[in-house]
Amino acid sequence: MQNNVEVTRAGFGPRAAAFLVDRLLLALALLLVRLPAFIAAMTGNSGFAFRAFLFDYSALDVVCRLLSAAYFVLLTYFTGSTLGKKLMRLRVEKADGSSLGLIDVIYRETVGRFLSGILCLGYIMVLADREKRAFHDWLCGSCVVYDEVSFRPREDRADAIQAVAPA
Repeated sequence: MQNNVEVTRAGFGPRAAAFLVDRLLLALALLLVRLPAFIAAMTGNSGFAFRAFLFDYSALDVVCRLLSAAYFVLLTYFTGSTLGKKLMRLRVEKADGSSLGLIDVIYRETVGRFLSGILCLGYIMVLADREKRAFHDWLCGSCVVYDEVSFRPREDRADAIQAVAPA
């Protein structure tokens, strides 16, 4: 583990709760994206937004899927966790404790999550696996751990904190 600090891997419950929070936030955000198209459809000016052009998907469906993937990829890459994971105090890292690269995150959050979602078996693996890793974690060598943040005063401020602290 990084910096000789023992980390605790997150189990199924906190990970599922974080994912539900993320999906709720995405649903609210995508509602704002879909609202103008819905209003246009009600007035009869829907045009290209609702017309299926890729299998049964419309342009609006494709945009919403891309925005959803971008949410997971960008937040995981830049911060190590999504908003749901931050709320649950979780972060994604490599199994050795280092940060994931961009390709790893893209692979984990797109292909890996798609494969894990097949009958939800990839997610249920967390319950059975000793290392508490889902299928998409195994695919890209990642794990979800509790983000134990230790608040240490800066060394130049340590004397000020001691002076304020009651004796």
